Amino acid sequence: MCAGRQWSIVKALVLLEASTSDWCAMATDEGLPTLAARIRSSTTPRLTVFTAQSKKHFYCRDAICAFVFDHDAVPLNPFRAFGYFLGDRVDRDLVREANNNLLRLCDELWVFGTTIANGVLFEILYAHEMGMPVRLYNVATRANEIHPVSVEHLRFESELYVRGVSRADLQDLVAGGGGMTDL
Repeated sequence: MCAGRQWSIVKALVLLEASTSDWCAMATDEGLPTLAARIRSSTTPRLTVFTAQSKKHFYCRDAICAFVFDHDAVPLNPFRAFGYFLGDRVDRDLVREANNNLLRLCDELWVFGTTIANGVLFEILYAHEMGMPVRLYNVATRANEIHPVSVEHLRFESELYVRGVSRADLQDLVAGGGGMTDL
């Protein structure tokens, strides 16, 4: 029995080296449908969404991810990737730079929360610069309470109101009416 079990493990390892479709067919041919069923996973391509939110809504990250999954997309949430700025173990600017790298990998940017922080505004402007679609949503602790909002509902954190920049100016930037150099 031990030798037979070892042979099955060897077959399984060989199957894992083959392409997905090849090993599924080989597993069935070799009498290993249970193995194939246990390790098979969907390879359906889905929209990849970078989720942006103010650190003030850090605690809503799970609801945000659930919302994105509920909309047949894959969330890339920076607070899930790096926690809360990696617990300040590294410089926050390094985490922000990493977020920008992750944003470039995504298909769309979805912004959660009606109060926009400076980092989120940068992500919005960067997405616009790359021609990436940006969607706006409220933020909530339950996915079923999240819904789209219009740019007119947005407010901005106080540090964004500098040098005579008005709320309307900031809303125009979010709507795609300007670039990063306009600030």
